Amino acid sequence: MIDENPKVTILIPTFNQAAFIADAVRSALAQTYLNLEVVVGDDASKDETLAVLDRFQDPRLRIVRNEHNVGRVANYRRLLRDHATGDYIVNLDGDDHYTDSQFIAKAVAIFADDPETMIVSGRVLTRTRRGEYLSPMPSFRSLSGLELLRRMPAAEYHLMHLACVYRRRPALELDFYRSPAISSDWESLYRLAVKGRVAFLPDVVGVWQIHSVNESQSADLTKHLENLRIWPPVYAEAVRAGMSQLLASLLSARCIAHFALASCVRVSTQDPSTVRRLITSLWESEKLATLLMILRPMGLVRLVLCSLGFYRSRGIA
Repeated sequence: MIDENPKVTILIPTFNQAAFIADAVRSALAQTYLNLEVVVGDDASKDETLAVLDRFQDPRLRIVRNEHNVGRVANYRRLLRDHATGDYIVNLDGDDHYTDSQFIAKAVAIFADDPETMIVSGRVLTRTRRGEYLSPMPSFRSLSGLELLRRMPAAEYHLMHLACVYRRRPALELDFYRSPAISSDWESLYRLAVKGRVAFLPDVVGVWQIHSVNESQSADLTKHLENLRIWPPVYAEAVRAGMSQLLASLLSARCIAHFALASCVRVSTQDPSTVRRLITSLWESEKLATLLMILRPMGLVRLVLCSLGFYRSRGIA
């Protein structure tokens, strides 16, 4: 029997985000869907985060606090495995917020219509110091996870964490948030996608704040190399779901090449000399991806610009 009123958990991991956390919690509690719980996981903040949270009085809200700082991904994992009780989950970082109060209700309706849907993905307004832009959205209302991975790394298929409601049980079975990488969410969400379908909402549902302390803005070479390693496990899951090994290897290399070039730009903003080290390290483990990066249109040009320090004074956030 299908539950007509499934519970949805909005997870809000936070650390030292006192300036943002109220907007995040307020936007979560403003969702019109009734069977809702909001779980804030404070990762031992040292600022006024807990004082801000204490102002909220709502029976749907639970606040849990780690005794010691465990880090971003471990906090995600604890919240999902130890504290969420919903049938569906969405992760809203403590410095982001929702703008569409009906987002959860729309997502639940889609899940009810199609039991094969693993993820419902909406659009996001990304806000940076250089301006704002909307995430693109495919023209399809729904795609199989395998087809979505065949179309990567096109930007319209980039899953935005705060805008992805997913099924909790299969996520737990897949060991969600197992990777410490910058894109730990992608490593999890794309593996889940191949278990069924991804449905797309054309609506802008929230705001992703990009600022200097975002993990995604790190210029650490080691972190970027680690982040590129998320793609082989994703496509290994696709092979288990029926994709040919040859195609999966080619698509994995294509994703690595695409995001390695973006990583070169990011690390070059701090130290252009690290670009050569990134390429050398990548060549040792992913020769096809390295060739695809160098040979793609304008790829070599961007690599030269990175090495010359073109992006160092400009930044890209």
